[in-house]
Amino acid sequence: MNKNNIDGLKEFFIDSFCDNRGEIYTFWNKNNSELDYDFNHDKFTFSYKNVLRGLHGDFESTKYVTCVHGEIFYVFLDFRKDSKTFMKWDSVILSQNKKNAILFPPGVASGALTLSESSVTAYKLYYPNDYPDANQQFSIKWDSLGIDWPCDNIILSERDK
Repeated sequence: MNKNNIDGLKEFFIDSFCDNRGEIYTFWNKNNSELDYDFNHDKFTFSYKNVLRGLHGDFESTKYVTCVHGEIFYVFLDFRKDSKTFMKWDSVILSQNKKNAILFPPGVASGALTLSESSVTAYKLYYPNDYPDANQQFSIKWDSLGIDWPCDNIILSERDK
């Protein structure tokens, strides 16, 4: 990550415990000072291989995201006009094996392309007002920025076409 060092983007690596039963790890703990947000709610997405969700964002919510199953090519675009990294993008692979997570601020759009057969993404969201649902979000066309998406057969929603 950090091709363009987008202001406010932070990557975290999550410690886990593994034994013959499987694995356990903590995604979020309110005692982590870098994640000191009063998160409003959580979301999960399940996607099949080659599904691209985004690029979407809003100017209200801070998001903390990880991949709990599979592998995702995750892209971030700074859409804050007052930022020195305005219209710069960055990417990272989020995966259950890497156990990494990204915190990103309001005004940064994101897009998630599933690389594995399927993926599950977990989000924690903080917003000071009402939740900015799809009709209050901004969208940037996925193929308008010269991003080298690692897939030729991308599957999109009607909203993202």
